[in-house]
Amino acid sequence: MRSAAICLVGLACQTRGGTPTAHVAAAREIAIVPNPPGASGRDVGFSLAWNGHSVWVFGDTFFAQPAADGYQWRASTWSWTDDTDASTGLPDWQHALGADGKPLQLIPHTADEQAFDDAHNGSPCPVGSDCGARHTAWPATPLADPSRGAIVFYSKEDTEPTGSFAFHGTGASIAVWPSLDAAAVRADVSNGPDSTTLFGPDEPGWGAAALIDADLLYAYACDGGSLTSPCRIARVPLTSALDRSAWAFWTSAAWVADWHAAAPIFDGAPLMTVHYSEYFSRWVAFYVVPLRSTLAVRFAPRPEGPWSGAELFGEGAPPADGTWDYGLAAHHEFAREGGRVEYLSYFQPGSFLDGVVHLLEVTYQPE
Repeated sequence: MRSAAICLVGLACQTRGGTPTAHVAAAREIAIVPNPPGASGRDVGFSLAWNGHSVWVFGDTFFAQPAADGYQWRASTWSWTDDTDASTGLPDWQHALGADGKPLQLIPHTADEQAFDDAHNGSPCPVGSDCGARHTAWPATPLADPSRGAIVFYSKEDTEPTGSFAFHGTGASIAVWPSLDAAAVRADVSNGPDSTTLFGPDEPGWGAAALIDADLLYAYACDGGSLTSPCRIARVPLTSALDRSAWAFWTSAAWVADWHAAAPIFDGAPLMTVHYSEYFSRWVAFYVVPLRSTLAVRFAPRPEGPWSGAELFGEGAPPADGTWDYGLAAHHEFAREGGRVEYLSYFQPGSFLDGVVHLLEVTYQPE
């Protein structure tokens, strides 16, 4: 693993200098978020406050020794901590593990996905070609939901065994997570070929970030693959979240039923967070600039905007594989001093099938 120095844009450091941003005064590395026992790495790291815990949802999780089912990976896992002071580095974690001591899968596979993965698991694999290919669900934002326990946005992905970015989405949806003690449930939400898919493969990837404001659920789609990721926004009454016909999309002037009319509201990233800041009395979006390792923040009076320009407040640790950091996420449950001090995490890729999640402390400028 590389060292994890963070150099704040605007403050004096060994490699960069200038003046502080309009809103961010300081950023410092706190710790590396620990992996489950035996895991070589896991990415993302979104969290929610749920039943007195800070519950974290991770994406691809790899381990050297096979689990009882013969797999050495999970596409989604979860851990939690009851620590309330992130400035200490969150040393105490509990991990969702099976009887074999390996991480459990948070978003279960459908029967078709499991059959495909079984046929392509191992080397050699039963089908004899494309070994390592996967059909799976990757997690995005989790949110506490008073009537359901929690919900988790996810994307359906087909991956090829040819490289880190050889994948494409085939739809997106929401899983219902009634209890921390068990995996989420992929609800039956449509009458299509895959009844678990809420948003079809022709739609943007809703769930890049999500939030609940009063009785409304908002979701962003920020499809990537280039130097920019234009973000669009959708919303729905929270109680109707699993009813595709109840969703509406922001045109920059009105909420409409046709997602094709949704207009970009800012450039973000395919994985990010948006939350309400009591300190600024505004919404705050954190993300890593696509195809770079630059940390960015924006502000808005409402979830749909208008959004401020991007403030670039730091650089993540250089990935060991020559790619980019990603998955900058705010963990607002740890905010201190009336929200002036926030805690974030991001993923730094390492060598093949590993990497680390960094925990940062960000202090805002005085108001």
